[in-house]
Amino acid sequence: MNRYIFTNTDDYYDKLSHEVGILEQLTGINIYAYKINNDFGSGYFRRLKLENGIEIVKADFKLKRDFEYSYETHLSRGFELVYFLSGSALVEDHLLGKSSLIKAGEVHYWKNRDPNQGKMKYFKQDKLKFINVYFNKSFFEQLSFANFKAIKAEILSQDQRQATDKLAIPELIVPLKQIAASSWDYNSMSELLFLQSKAIELVSLFVKHKYLHRKAINKKIINNQLELEKIKAARHIIANNLTDPPNTEELARSVGLNNYKLKLGFKEVYQMTIFSCLRSLRMEKAREFLIKQENENILAIANQVGYMNPSHFAAAFKKEYGLNPSVFREKFGFKFNS
Repeated sequence: MNRYIFTNTDDYYDKLSHEVGILEQLTGINIYAYKINNDFGSGYFRRLKLENGIEIVKADFKLKRDFEYSYETHLSRGFELVYFLSGSALVEDHLLGKSSLIKAGEVHYWKNRDPNQGKMKYFKQDKLKFINVYFNKSFFEQLSFANFKAIKAEILSQDQRQATDKLAIPELIVPLKQIAASSWDYNSMSELLFLQSKAIELVSLFVKHKYLHRKAINKKIINNQLELEKIKAARHIIANNLTDPPNTEELARSVGLNNYKLKLGFKEVYQMTIFSCLRSLRMEKAREFLIKQENENILAIANQVGYMNPSHFAAAFKKEYGLNPSVFREKFGFKFNS
């Protein structure tokens, strides 16, 4: 597998064009246009790079074969949102040892770190359509609203590494679909302003739900750092007892909270119930086992994550990842860090 070092977004597209050969640049006035080379498949990328630190990409393509590469990035701090209208992709973060499957209809975000290492895989015969919106450090440094300093510092901080995260913010879908449906006419000033306005709408919604809304809730339930650490300890206990998890009363006693505060506090910190977290952690571990334990049967893997009934396991896995366990293994079964 080829490995590439990307120093910025220009370098990324330059290497995809000249070293990898998957892209061919067609135009570069306001909006950069690239086509997928015939040896790889068909389709296009369109890329709008604005001077205020915003970059928007629209991709629509289909590959003749799987396209996979490992990378090391040295990008400016910031974050990016990606929305898949169709198809899927697998992203690995080697420094965290985590991977994420991005599926159609989902919005994910990355909080960039320097440096970072990982792997990206697109799949053959998938009709891939996605929108990517990137906000780098310079965009946030231009903002000087009152009370925004702390949020800006948190967004740009280097001490909270994370892999791609799925967002549960339905309001993001409308502006993302509007970007996808737009004409992307590079000769139209109104079109360029429209795309920029949609990007700013996205970041405002993201900040509102990811930071402002969370902080407002935290004032109501989680009142201090000690209580927050107890909530985190509860999740740690769940993650380490997937086959025989404690009930909520036992969990509350273990971390020193009452049942009421544990339930509400857990939901405000992790945006999910304790039961939903257990199911999600089980499915995440099952996905890891399906990829790494190639010779283990599905029932054994179900048992390892706390499911005795294979039908219940298959239904839960399909709800989480959109595929039955056996189909997922067939499609995504390659080893980490190969």
